[in-house]
Amino acid sequence: MFNVTELSDFAWSESELTSSILTLLTPNVVKSLPPNFQNIKTTTAAKNWLDEMVSQSHLFTVCLRDTKTIIGFVFLSEWDNQNVHLGYLLGELFWQQGYASEFLSGFITDCRDNHLVKSLIGGVEAANVPSAKLLLKLGFEQSHTTENGVTFYQRQLY
Repeated sequence: MFNVTELSDFAWSESELTSSILTLLTPNVVKSLPPNFQNIKTTTAAKNWLDEMVSQSHLFTVCLRDTKTIIGFVFLSEWDNQNVHLGYLLGELFWQQGYASEFLSGFITDCRDNHLVKSLIGGVEAANVPSAKLLLKLGFEQSHTTENGVTFYQRQLY
C-alpha cells in the first residue's frame, strides 16, 4: 500500500515536493513539532524547510503505491553511533486510518532486517497522545521525559 523511499533515491521534482510539503504541514499536523516545522505557507518556505531537513537527516517520503501521492515523511537523524532519532509525520487527511502504524511498522522491520541501526529513539510532546500510543504499540518503551515535557521512547532492533 505504501512506498517509504529515501528522498535521494526517488525522482521527485522540486515542485512536487514543495506542493506536498505545503499540503501536509498544516497547523494540526505541526502543532506538536519543533519550531522549524511551523508556518510553512509559501513555496520558498517549503523549499527552505526541505533543504534544512535534508541537511539534518535522512529524509524519506511516504507515498501511496497506487497514486504515488506523498502522504507523509520519515526522518532519521543520528543520535549517537548506534541510536538513531526517528521522526515522522502524516498528512491530516490520512489520520485515523491505520496508515502511520502500517508504514512505520514496515519501516522499522526494514531497519531491523537490514541492520541499519541498533535502536530507534522517538520524542513526543505530552500533548501528542496518539503518537505516544503509536510508538508503544510498535514496541517502543518509554525512556525518559525532559524538563520541557518531551517524552522519549526507544526500540531496540537487534
